[in-house]
Formats: sequence, structure tokens, C-alpha cells
Amino acid sequence: MTLRTAAWLIAAYLGLCRVSMRWRWVNKDAAQRLWRGKSPVILALWHNRVPLGPSGWDFSRGAPPIKVMISKSKDGELIAQIMRRMAVGAIRGSSTKAGKQKGATGALREMVRRLKDGGAVAITPDGPRGPRMRAQMGAIQVARLSGAPILPFAWSCNPAKAFDSWDRILMPYPFAKAAGVYGELIMVPREISDDDMEVWRLKLENELNRVSAAADRLVGRPYLAPADPAPPADGIETEEPFA
Repeated sequence: MTLRTAAWLIAAYLGLCRVSMRWRWVNKDAAQRLWRGKSPVILALWHNRVPLGPSGWDFSRGAPPIKVMISKSKDGELIAQIMRRMAVGAIRGSSTKAGKQKGATGALREMVRRLKDGGAVAITPDGPRGPRMRAQMGAIQVARLSGAPILPFAWSCNPAKAFDSWDRILMPYPFAKAAGVYGELIMVPREISDDDMEVWRLKLENELNRVSAAADRLVGRPYLAPADPAPPADGIETEEPFA
């Protein structure tokens, strides 16, 4: 099976799931206010909620075009093709050791530029390799440099399949009971210290875990706890692609 065919089949399946589910939404007004005001925004969700991530960006309700950060790996190319079929664009970062810094910096700049022009982007703060449900610094960096707010989002459904991957990615079933939960907007100040960066990183992590637990609870699904935190990094990581 070719990559293009696989992307088409997966996108078609996810589209069927999205339209056949019985959805319940929480705090969607927070997103709709941004859409009506044509405001720049960073949509943040955990890597294990990627499959129906586009459901949180309702084009039928006036949501503007959005692009997600996706690595240049083979898996990233598959996800990029799936997202394009779900009307979501891609900003490609680098997944190779040699090109990681250059690719990450270029993608970071493109995201900031897009936000300053009034656009919207999406980031998985624990991607591309985890630890699961532990935020890295990239989303905070993008928010600080662009001045755009972060909108945490989580969806869940029951029944669904949680795969045995590092993130325990959640794959929906058609006609399931589903919930989408938006968190409180996070506005990162432009002038903050390194210590303050950690405060905001933890605030994002906690809010994403809160909305994820709320979405799971609404559909009667057991909550998946975050993985153990990673050891402190030497520098600030700026690449959080979808895959």
C-alpha cells in the first residue's frame, strides 16, 4: 500500500468517526470568540489526541485555516498527508540529528511569523517522542515570541483503542460517545526569565492534563496518567511536531 493510499484510507476513516459520533462540547465559546475575532491562536493538544485533533478546529463555525508542526520523518509525512485531507496544513520540522536544530529553528520562525500575521497553528507539546503528556518548552517559546494565546484542547471517546505506543495514541471507533473540552487561554508574557518559562510550561502541562481527564470522564473512559517526567534538558527544546 502506498503512503498516499494509506493517508486517504485513514483520513476517510477518521472523517467517518468524526461525523458519526455523539459529541458533547465543553467551553467551546472560548474557541468561538477567537474565531469570530480572527485572532491568532496556538491550539495545544497531547500527542495521543492527534487523530481527531482537527475536530477541535470547527471550520463550519468560522475557524480560520490552521497549520500543525510535523516532523520530516516518514511517519510525519503520513500524518501530514492525513491532515491535508482533513483541511489542515503542515509546517515541517526536522527529525534528523544533523538537521534537527536547523529544522526546528526554521519551523519555529515560520510558526511565529504565521501567528504575527494573524494565523493559527497547532502544537503537540509532548511530541515527537515524549515523555507522554509532559510539556516541552516549544509551545511556550512560540507563545512568548508571537504574543498569541495558547488554547488547550482535548477530545475523548468511548469505545476507543489505545495503542501500545510511547504516547498510548487513542484511535476512535465510529458511532462512539465523544467529548471535546477546551481549556482556559494561556497568555505567556513576552519578557520572562528562564524560571518563569518553567512556571508557564507547568501551567500548560497541568491545563492539558485537566482537560484530558475531563474529556475522558465525560465519556466514561479511564484516564491515562502522564508518564514520568524527563530529566532536565541542557537547553530549551523548540521542536514539537505532531509526529
